[in-house]
Amino acid sequence: MKIFTTIACLCLLAAVTAAPVMAEDGSNLSGYVTGEVQYFSGDIDNAKFNEYRYNRESHWGGLAGAGLLMQGDTDQYRLDLEYLSPEDANVGLKAMRYGVYKLEIDYKRFGHTFATGVKSLYTGNGTGTLRIDDATQAAIEAAGADTLAEVTEMQAAVAAAGEIDLRLRRDRFNSTFELAKLSPISVKVDFGYEKRKGSRPYGGNFGFSNALEIPEPIDYNTYNTRLDVEYAGKWLYADASYFHSTFDNQIQSVLYDNPRRLTTFPFEGRNALPPSNSYDAVTVTLATELPLHSRLTLTGNHGWMRQDEKLLDLSINPSALAVAPPRETADAKVDTALYEATLTSHPTDKLHVKASGRYYKRENNTPVQTFQYYRADSSTLSGPATLTYVDWISRTLGGEAAYEIFSRTNLGFEYEYESETYKNGSSPTERMNTFKVFADSRAMDWLTGRVSFEYSNRNSKYPDYILANAELPWMRKFYAADRDRYQARAMSMIMPTDDLSMTLEYVFNYNKYPNSDFGLRDGRDHIATADMDYTINDMLSVHSLLGYENHRTNQRSRYWTTTVSNPYTPPSLIDDPSNWSLNLTDNVYTVSMGAKARIIPDKLTFDVDGLYTIVDGDADFESAVGAAGTDNNRFIPDDYNNIDETELWKISARLGYNVTKAFNVALGYSYEAWSIDDYLYDGVTEVATNAGGTYNGLLDMNTLYKDYIVHTVTLGATYMF
Repeated sequence: MKIFTTIACLCLLAAVTAAPVMAEDGSNLSGYVTGEVQYFSGDIDNAKFNEYRYNRESHWGGLAGAGLLMQGDTDQYRLDLEYLSPEDANVGLKAMRYGVYKLEIDYKRFGHTFATGVKSLYTGNGTGTLRIDDATQAAIEAAGADTLAEVTEMQAAVAAAGEIDLRLRRDRFNSTFELAKLSPISVKVDFGYEKRKGSRPYGGNFGFSNALEIPEPIDYNTYNTRLDVEYAGKWLYADASYFHSTFDNQIQSVLYDNPRRLTTFPFEGRNALPPSNSYDAVTVTLATELPLHSRLTLTGNHGWMRQDEKLLDLSINPSALAVAPPRETADAKVDTALYEATLTSHPTDKLHVKASGRYYKRENNTPVQTFQYYRADSSTLSGPATLTYVDWISRTLGGEAAYEIFSRTNLGFEYEYESETYKNGSSPTERMNTFKVFADSRAMDWLTGRVSFEYSNRNSKYPDYILANAELPWMRKFYAADRDRYQARAMSMIMPTDDLSMTLEYVFNYNKYPNSDFGLRDGRDHIATADMDYTINDMLSVHSLLGYENHRTNQRSRYWTTTVSNPYTPPSLIDDPSNWSLNLTDNVYTVSMGAKARIIPDKLTFDVDGLYTIVDGDADFESAVGAAGTDNNRFIPDDYNNIDETELWKISARLGYNVTKAFNVALGYSYEAWSIDDYLYDGVTEVATNAGGTYNGLLDMNTLYKDYIVHTVTLGATYMF
């Protein structure tokens, strides 16, 4: 709140200081003051409902705002303040003198809520040290690992545990100052700062049979600065900028107790958190006019990424396993370079052409290091292993041509060739050709449309790995595998009268990975929308939207043991009992409708809007059943007919009354309901158990979003002057 108050005072001081100057310039003053009281009922403390708010756990809320505009012949000052209880806030200040300068200052406080009121055995939420009471650990350990008594002790500990909230508060400040009085040269300085503090769900573990959910502490500071100098001459445009960004994590790692161990190791775990780092970049752009209505643009960019956090020890448990890291600090260095050239031309009124080339290089210059590692704290050292970094170079050439074949109707063609070379990548090289044809027309004033079709083919030299390469044979990572892509889009806007407009759009995507025997094999998307706006008369207008999405993917994998099947021979047909396939399907349906009514012109208005959207997800498995003794999974996997299925209702209504031309009051109501049906919710409990009732390797905080229904009533007033 101190930051909000300080910035608000600075903004007000700037406005008051500017007032005498404005008065001398014959300025006029205008603005507004607004306020709103809000009452919430229902699941007001639900984390999903408050997902992008910092804190809202009271039935009462409010909004206060004010704006002030001082406008002169050459000057303009604008101040906007907005406060959303109990914590969210916005402050904005804009000041300018035409042809001389422009200043913008913005401050925003908002949040991100992940879970509220969840059970946690740990104290220290929001810090880098999470502790469990010694007596609780001792009781769980004394019960014996993987016993019914252990589960009983863990369940009792969870029931007695305190509740914590997992949320972030984000304070963001941005300022921009532009000096234009040196025309044709202008100078612009940007500064941004963001503070993120709080906690969010995070995964810790002490091995495959002992995973747990802990609160990850968040305490980040991010600083961004940009200096930009621009020259805009008649025949030459030039721009040079320097950008610097610093990310500062105040907590380098999180230390947490093992709930199942107090006297034997591993009794503690530690996870590294995102390291502090910096990024610097210099960008230069030149553009010039050429004959035949042409323009050439050249851009060069160099970037430097640095990270030098202290490296953590391999283990924090018994000293017999303590080994120093391979070096004191990370000394991580990544450099990038980008060079781009674009030529556009209109040699005739009907022809437009464009040619472009792009070269991008990413090079990891972090020193290579050979090190040893632990698979688990209870094991001996493994290795040695040598770090490898992925570097790549990307080269792109492209061209585009569009010709007006008849009045306001264009036919066009695009082509792009991309070549990528990788060092230490899954595939050493990739080549991709992309072809696109399109047509658009505005030949009729009441009808516009555009259709396009795109095909791209990516070829990569993905090798058939063996065990020593640490990748599964015939598995293809989807971002580096051979791929055929088809994309089609059609859009039309129909305006049969001045009062009626309709927009129709359809998008089709299909990705096929022809040489991926395992992994993602294909994906398909259908997206269709239709919206309509209709002004029935001066008193009433309506609008609506219909949307449908269908997303489907197919992937294949293989279950094997060395005694049953050999994964290092080419996979056979889909009916190989060691293979299984999964089809994932998501259908999304959206309906939105609304109306605006002027019950008494210039006096009484009524607005109503409604939204309904539903997601239907399914997972269908296929797997052949083999003969006994040759198939270790002699069953067909069960399908899941409830994958991330959600339903959302939003209905709002507002009645507004203009008491005078300057004073308005409004009464509003909104209804919001969200629900989810997902197989992960079936039988969910903080202490996971197996069919025998013993511990099943997971202790969580049950941070899954819950259903909610919230009603909101608002009463507000606005005065303008």
